[in-house]
Amino acid sequence: PVEETPALPHSQEPSTIDDGGWNELLRSCQESVDSAKAAIEASEMSPDVAVEMAGQLTEVAETVLRVRQTAGSIRRAIAEVAPGGLEALDAELLALEERGQKATDERLQKIVLANRRLLEARREKLLALEAEEERMRASITGVQLAAQNMQLDAARLRAGQVPEVMTSLSESLEQLNQEVEIARQVESELVNV
Repeated sequence: PVEETPALPHSQEPSTIDDGGWNELLRSCQESVDSAKAAIEASEMSPDVAVEMAGQLTEVAETVLRVRQTAGSIRRAIAEVAPGGLEALDAELLALEERGQKATDERLQKIVLANRRLLEARREKLLALEAEEERMRASITGVQLAAQNMQLDAARLRAGQVPEVMTSLSESLEQLNQEVEIARQVESELVNV
């Protein structure tokens, strides 16, 4: 018997924040993990190999969930700090520039310039967060592909012939764990702006 994979939840974000396709990706990834587990159970693998493979798949599901939660935190932070996205931030930057040009008081010009620099820094951080989210999405897709490959290998291979699949899945899992840590650091940095 193979241990149960924790089900990936539906969006844990407030409904006012677009999930950016995460729910569909998670559903698809969960299906891949479940299918791989079913293929493992139906195969003629040794019980030890089957248990090890199922354990890897359980780790995948747990890691995908952590990445999803981190991505949700990033999306919420972006929604709070820049509710209108980059377009609204760019409009705000333009308005500050115009205000600075119209200001006749030197102190006001300095304050407006300082505010503009802060907004420019925020814009760069938002761009970086969006890139991080895309990297996390690509990592989850890679893990999904590894689970699908495991399903195919489990359907055709006999016991003891799956080490490359386990290695591939372990590498994807390690990459995802790195993405979680990077995303948390970037999220923390944004919140402190």
